[in-house]
Amino acid sequence: MMKKRQALAALGTLAAGTLLPSMTMAAEAAVAYPSRIVKIVVPLSAGGGVDAIARKVGEKTAPILGKQPLIVDNKPGASGTLGVDAAAKAQPDGYTLVLTAGSTIAVNPHVLKRIPYDTDKDITPVVQIGTTPLVLLVNANNPAKDLKEFIANAKAKPKDANFGSYGNATVGHLLGEALNKAASIQMAHIPYKGSAPAITDLIGGNVQAVIADFGSARAQMSAGGKLRALAVSGAKRQSSFPNVPTFTEQGYASLEGMGGWLGVFAPSKTPKDIVDKIAGAMSQALKSDDLKAAMSELGYEATGTPTDKFAVIVKQDTERWGAVIKSIGGITLD
Repeated sequence: MMKKRQALAALGTLAAGTLLPSMTMAAEAAVAYPSRIVKIVVPLSAGGGVDAIARKVGEKTAPILGKQPLIVDNKPGASGTLGVDAAAKAQPDGYTLVLTAGSTIAVNPHVLKRIPYDTDKDITPVVQIGTTPLVLLVNANNPAKDLKEFIANAKAKPKDANFGSYGNATVGHLLGEALNKAASIQMAHIPYKGSAPAITDLIGGNVQAVIADFGSARAQMSAGGKLRALAVSGAKRQSSFPNVPTFTEQGYASLEGMGGWLGVFAPSKTPKDIVDKIAGAMSQALKSDDLKAAMSELGYEATGTPTDKFAVIVKQDTERWGAVIKSIGGITLD
């Protein structure tokens, strides 16, 4: 019996001796992080708005996080899945992150047959960078002066009712389908390759309405412009266009949360201490006036939403967009 106790004690000492160094090493790694360059994967081509925001976020975060730079690595393709996959399969050490739009995370699992990673298991939310509302636009010559009149006209002439968006299965498309259901109308969807060509066709009178991202829309929303904004998603009006009411104000509260966002994710097994360190540094960077101004120019409001709250948003959006897609019989992109 005594020998058995001695053996168990020896095993316990050995286990503790093995465990303590590994725990110490993990703690030291978190304290020392980052000791080399941190890569932010952007699953879009260089030169666009998201790319510009990622570079600015990296620039402002680096001196807060340490002396190492945060560089952008563009990996476009496959509706954003190539870039996310690169981050998901990277070492979970905090040196590879991905900054991406909400649709890549919350919509793609519902519309792509094959995704080489599991968004629930292979990546983890770090911090939300910013949000952008969606805007329902009509031509300035459209007789509808508000959302109520627009919906009444769509019901009066159902065969003529249509709307354009910046692509099939984008959140702009899905918001239009959600409006169809909420208002009991049947607008046909016309997908475009981006907001710019959709807005051009709206100005030319080739489509009745367009749901666009705020950054692309606001150049045409000014007084005397060629387009009129009837409604904006989100919980509040936009400070730069205070006369444009929200969908909620006009009786469609179910559309309030249907906007876009940008967020940073890490491989799922990244140590919590490192995730917290990145999230804290980026949240602090997002409070700087010049970063907020740069994001505002591109239609985004800097948020810096912390990890736990951001994780809730990701889950809610994944369920929200999934329900919309299911309600219209599904969408398949590949």
